[in-house]
Amino acid sequence: MRYELPNFDTLLGMAQNNPDELEQLRRNLTGQVIDSAPEEIKRRLHGLQFQIDARCQSSSNPMSACIKISQMMHESLSTMRFVLNNVTGEGEPIPALLERNRSNSADVIPFRAR
Repeated sequence: MRYELPNFDTLLGMAQNNPDELEQLRRNLTGQVIDSAPEEIKRRLHGLQFQIDARCQSSSNPMSACIKISQMMHESLSTMRFVLNNVTGEGEPIPALLERNRSNSADVIPFRAR
């Protein structure tokens, strides 16, 4: 199934002048993709979309939302990479992977306004 997006200039105009309309388009297209997925993965896709929406709602601005979603993606890809390496015997064991992922944190230092 192919989904038609408006051209870039139209999307840019929506983002600048009517972000609610752009958000509704995003929700509609996302819903279409999930609805067209095989039944056995629809529940997982709905759950993933729920997590994405929650991260966006808890963000103070669009860039923060983008960063949070990017972190979700990188965590998922990192876990998948380590699991696949473990299956082939090239990686660290699963418990070590989970512990390593939990320990990846940093202190965020805010910039002072000039």
